[in-house]
Amino acid sequence: MFKEWGFLISEMVVLLLLAALLGLIVGWIIWGRRVRVETKVETKTVVDHDAENKLRGELKDCQEGQQSRDQRIADLESQLATAQLAAEDSGGVDYDGDGVIEGADEGSKPETLTAARDGKADDLKMIKGAEGGETEFSKRVQDGGVY
Repeated sequence: MFKEWGFLISEMVVLLLLAALLGLIVGWIIWGRRVRVETKVETKTVVDHDAENKLRGELKDCQEGQQSRDQRIADLESQLATAQLAAEDSGGVDYDGDGVIEGADEGSKPETLTAARDGKADDLKMIKGAEGGETEFSKRVQDGGVY
């Protein structure tokens, strides 16, 4: 498929080089003949005292506002610390009304079975995927050791 492509590739390379050369020449003609004009700019500093005083006043107001915000943040942090201590001291909440605070000796361990209920075991082979698998559970179901 790629036989005798040398001429095509060399033609493309030569044409790309010619296009680059043409671009350089045209660029030099257009931008290279411009006369450079040097200009000197004189600057002088003008101080506007009214604007300076106005900005200093705004800066002072901003700094005072920041101090009041910092004080407000400190007050809120102290209120938060007080509220957290009060919450820790109050303990838990009895959500279900049984007289036992939740999380402290609440609930009981569920009953575990050692044998089938009423002497008749459930047919766990009816559960999809429980029978005939290679897992430990499926092997126990196959042997009948799961209640």
